[in-house]
Amino acid sequence: MDTLTKAEKDRQTLNKALELKDQANNAYSEKNYPKAIQLYHQCLLNARILTQLTIPGLQSLARVERSEQEAKQEDDEIMAEKAMDEPESSDSEKAHRLRMDSTSRGEEIKQEALELISKCYNNLAACIVNGPVRKKDDYLRAVTYCDNVLTYDANNEKAQFRKGTAYMKAELFEKAIDCFEKCEKNAQATLLIDECKRKIIEDRRKREEKIRQNFAKAREAELRNGHAEHAGQVHNVNQVHASNGAV
Repeated sequence: MDTLTKAEKDRQTLNKALELKDQANNAYSEKNYPKAIQLYHQCLLNARILTQLTIPGLQSLARVERSEQEAKQEDDEIMAEKAMDEPESSDSEKAHRLRMDSTSRGEEIKQEALELISKCYNNLAACIVNGPVRKKDDYLRAVTYCDNVLTYDANNEKAQFRKGTAYMKAELFEKAIDCFEKCEKNAQATLLIDECKRKIIEDRRKREEKIRQNFAKAREAELRNGHAEHAGQVHNVNQVHASNGAV
């Protein structure tokens, strides 16, 4: 029979989310991108649960967390209080402090969960742009991940750079340039802007060459049709002459 309270289960969810993030980071460091992607998604699921908690739920979670910490540090705190010769607080004072700590800590937990979600999205985008070659739709999904980060933190230059890289790999070079230009502190972004501009010129040259080739083919076909039509007309005229000369 499950004897855990709702707050204790939420505490497990928090611990699991942090554990999954560490595992995902390790997989990313090892360039095991498929595993990292899987773990980051699992971390997202757990972190989202925490962001949906009500204020009382967050306070309860904070109290559970505090109880665990107090259980581990109780002996040290007792020794420290004796050394400082501080008067012991009354039960009401302790309860009030606990409520205040639980409220502020609950808010912190929710903020930490939001930051965790942002980091997961940022790293998911990194897995896509730094991993093996993918389809255009995959790179555009990385753009969406980066947008999720930038919605939370508009000044996140790492997400902006990865968004630009995703656009570049999707061959949307003008959009990539727009992103890279916002990465003022990133020297690599400047180099990639130049590369994107070269790609744009190269693509324009290829399109113009394709247009010339298509025009030449169309002109050649038109001339062939013209010659065929002229030959047919000459043949008809000869037939008329032959008919008129027959006895």
